[in-house]
Amino acid sequence: MEVLIINNEYLHRHPLWQHCATSLSDISKRDYHGKDYFPNMIIDALDMDSYEKAVHKGNRRNQSCTGDAIVGIALEKSGDMLVHPAVMIVELRMEYKRGDNISLTELTNKVTHTRTLLSTHLLVHHNYYFIFTDHEEPQAKSLLYREAQEIGRMQEYKVTSVSDFNRNMKEPSSIPCTYKYSDMDIMMTFNAYYNEISCDIKKCEAQFYYWINIIEQLKNVYNREEARHIKEVLRNILNQIMKYTLNEDEQFKVEIMIEELNCEGEY
Repeated sequence: MEVLIINNEYLHRHPLWQHCATSLSDISKRDYHGKDYFPNMIIDALDMDSYEKAVHKGNRRNQSCTGDAIVGIALEKSGDMLVHPAVMIVELRMEYKRGDNISLTELTNKVTHTRTLLSTHLLVHHNYYFIFTDHEEPQAKSLLYREAQEIGRMQEYKVTSVSDFNRNMKEPSSIPCTYKYSDMDIMMTFNAYYNEISCDIKKCEAQFYYWINIIEQLKNVYNREEARHIKEVLRNILNQIMKYTLNEDEQFKVEIMIEELNCEGEY
């Protein structure tokens, strides 16, 4: 299974969140007699089965099969932002017994109807996950793959085990921050303007305000972590420049830049 980042906030944007909000843990405890297959993660979910029943008010003839749950995911983390968000269809199959048939046609119908219910409000992840117990997952994967080959289906239907799913769904806080602009990227833009023997304050000042503009752009898209990162690198550069022998006017300009960073406060 691919590594995915839990993205509950994105899921909350879907209109169905107002009607069938729950968690993947609660769905598993309800469907599997109190067993909790997802005890250590907070994965919010849309309970699609309950929604379908509510829409048709118990009239089973009008109900169509749906995927059990919709969860929110992201593929990457940049600063404190989750990148490439989507919702993902998850089908729980933990009661599958060795020797049972697996119908790809049935699973495909579930996915198709679930996508219809989701409409086009949010991007739907291209992979659909069917979760089996660790014991039954190998045979289930083999059977599903064999049927997929026979009917020429795309390989977007993924079989995974409970353990594999829990291992590869990551809390956002567990993913290290990655930045578009690294320390080295920022420092290199100043390197041409100061070295061991000279410092061009005017050009350093122009470069400083270039990065201040980048910080403002990041604030506008709520990427506060990256803004804080750039701010800290700029502070270190200015402190380094202050070690040079500067005239009174140059020192004043550097002090103004440091003060500007301090006055901005936290991003």
